[in-house]
Amino acid sequence: MTQVVMDCGIGNSRRYINVTNIVDVLEGRKTGLSKALSGYHAFTGCDFTSAFYRKGKVKALDLIEKDDTGRFLNLFTNMGQVDGAVDFEVASEFVCRMYGQSKEQDVDKARYTKLMQMSGKIDKENPLANIKKVDCALLPPSRQTLKKKMMRAHYVTVLWSHANTASPDQGLSPTDYGWCCKEGLLQPTWFDGPSVLDSL
Repeated sequence: MTQVVMDCGIGNSRRYINVTNIVDVLEGRKTGLSKALSGYHAFTGCDFTSAFYRKGKVKALDLIEKDDTGRFLNLFTNMGQVDGAVDFEVASEFVCRMYGQSKEQDVDKARYTKLMQMSGKIDKENPLANIKKVDCALLPPSRQTLKKKMMRAHYVTVLWSHANTASPDQGLSPTDYGWCCKEGLLQPTWFDGPSVLDSL
């Protein structure tokens, strides 16, 4: 059997990491987990995609491992395929659970529920009275924002999954996957449309 070993660090901090053993351990925890890891890493935050504020990777990994349906595992496995169907509804439910909103499957509803929890009882005469209690960074992303985040994670996972080929991007353009080009630099497109409704 082939052993894959990664040589990391220099000098006294140099070490060898047995990647094959890591894969064996992951597969022992849940079959297929090692194939889903790159999609999971890109989605939950890496050098190319933003992380969910104050949401670490441990809880997200725990959600994948405890999901008996295998839907979360399939979500992240499919992110590595160029033509893979990345199911937004499953991603929405996954994010709801990351934010402790297990009764919700829609991130917009989970966002509203979390906002109501943070602001407390609403005074009808002064609805903005408790606004100082609300830290919007702690809310789940909106549907529009999550869609763009998923697109970026999909693109990055495809790059990683095909890193051993001459064309890792597989002909995909980052501007079709949640980025825009400004002054020769790629920047995330956070969402499409206005940030506030015209009626507001």
